[in-house]
Amino acid sequence: MADDPELVAGTVAYIRDNRISAARAFELRMLEFHSEWSRSGHPMIMDRLNDLVDIQMRVISRLLNVADAEFDLSDLDHPVILVARDLTPTLTVQLDREHVVGLVSEEGTRTAHAASRLSSTATVPKRSAAHRLSLTPMPEGGGRSG
Repeated sequence: MADDPELVAGTVAYIRDNRISAARAFELRMLEFHSEWSRSGHPMIMDRLNDLVDIQMRVISRLLNVADAEFDLSDLDHPVILVARDLTPTLTVQLDREHVVGLVSEEGTRTAHAASRLSSTATVPKRSAAHRLSLTPMPEGGGRSG
């Protein structure tokens, strides 16, 4: 994707024509791709939007010389079900499969890439597109009484 001729040519044109930084030019070009893909409505393309955002974040981080985001769950000492709005593929591959025993995401489709990558390499149940999922933090103890 990062080598796509349209993406590269559009980014270079933004830099040349508007005298903006490579990071800003790349961001603008990726926003155009995101808009085009979103309008398609095709389920397979919609599933790939998260990958597009992931690539955008990683390339811009490198252009700005900023470290990639890390997803550290190393302090877990028990199995958990991870609940999130969505996870990028980069963050998903960082998950500790020994402790993450399930994944629920509000965004995505039933074939969402992030969840599929995790569950295809381990026996991790997934549920994507859990609409109207409340991500309000639970009280200490998981909200259980007694």
